[in-house]
Amino acid sequence: MLVHSEYNRAKQLVCVPVDVTDTLRCFRETLEKSKYHNRSFRHSKKLLSLLLAQTQGEKGGVNSVKLSSGKVEFCLGIEEIHMSTPPDLSQEQFRVFSSVEKSKLPYSQLGLVISSYHQTIDVLQASNQRSLKVQALHALGSLLIFAGKKRAALKCWCQALDDIFRKPDVLHTWRELGASLPTATSQYSPVGFKDYSEEFLSKVGIWGCLQGAVISAKIAQFIKTVNIKKRINCCILSALLFQGLLRTTLPHPKAARCYAHYEVTQLLPGLELFSDILRADVCSVVSSLYYVIRELHFVKHNLIVLPLLALYQYFVFGICQDLVRSLEARILKVEVLIDLSLFSEAFFELYQISYGRNMPSSIPSCCKVLPKSKVTGQFDSKLFLYLGEGYGS
Repeated sequence: MLVHSEYNRAKQLVCVPVDVTDTLRCFRETLEKSKYHNRSFRHSKKLLSLLLAQTQGEKGGVNSVKLSSGKVEFCLGIEEIHMSTPPDLSQEQFRVFSSVEKSKLPYSQLGLVISSYHQTIDVLQASNQRSLKVQALHALGSLLIFAGKKRAALKCWCQALDDIFRKPDVLHTWRELGASLPTATSQYSPVGFKDYSEEFLSKVGIWGCLQGAVISAKIAQFIKTVNIKKRINCCILSALLFQGLLRTTLPHPKAARCYAHYEVTQLLPGLELFSDILRADVCSVVSSLYYVIRELHFVKHNLIVLPLLALYQYFVFGICQDLVRSLEARILKVEVLIDLSLFSEAFFELYQISYGRNMPSSIPSCCKVLPKSKVTGQFDSKLFLYLGEGYGS
């Protein structure tokens, strides 16, 4: 009787008229038409989200308990027991609070989430859902790193790379898949020539390049921590996959040297690259790309770093509008250009930094913006640096 009265009262309080019976009917029809592998994949993602919610503090949620004097506390019911496989919701009436709002998973349930992902990967394998399987393997690898199981994480990430390229042992044999440019400083390449990045793009597509680049970077960062040669090999693979995004229909330069003065203003027109956070998380992409840039710069692979910096600046400036990271990227580019003895380009970047050009605006829209000043001098790289003659008006 109490449940029935609460049910009627809830319908009265709803701002938008809701036909509960018709809503449940539509829900069950959709459930019947959905594929089991999709439900299994969504269930694993939901369990992972509930586990990650444990790291978000104690703000709200059914697990949040706030004790305050003079107020009545309500018991929200028995905590739901989660399963590693998706539950059958065909007969669910959703009359209990716990069937709508799920409780956070404690860290003791980490094994449950890992088990759910293993079962989901098996289902996706049987259903020939390669793209979803790569996403599941990527997420499972990250989860295993969190659990401290590096060997199992490496196995998942290597399997994901193999599924992306549809070739076994890609991590160690990727150099056989393409050929590098004959001269990295040349602005032109032979007719019909495909470098590694262009070859990768034609084989695995845009999403394959992006996912493979992030996975390779994570292998370098979290697995190959001792062996420098293997770590740099993973970083180079990641860099070439990232550069695959610059080999699309837009005419971006192929030669790395050209990116000393080139900025990416448009990457993939008509395609929202980060619309699906599970397929491409902008935070993960940006952090992985920055890691690869730092590692390659540290070992003086500065030429291959230039296109990556252009791509990184596009992400943090054009998409994220992050002033701090944009400034950080420009300062790093100055270091790279100086190491390459490209002093004129380095001077121009310093000028851009000094006057805040091509940087996300930190000034409120209601404030008056001062007009941009012009360059008052040029750097002549033909003159001697130590005589102070390199900079002239």
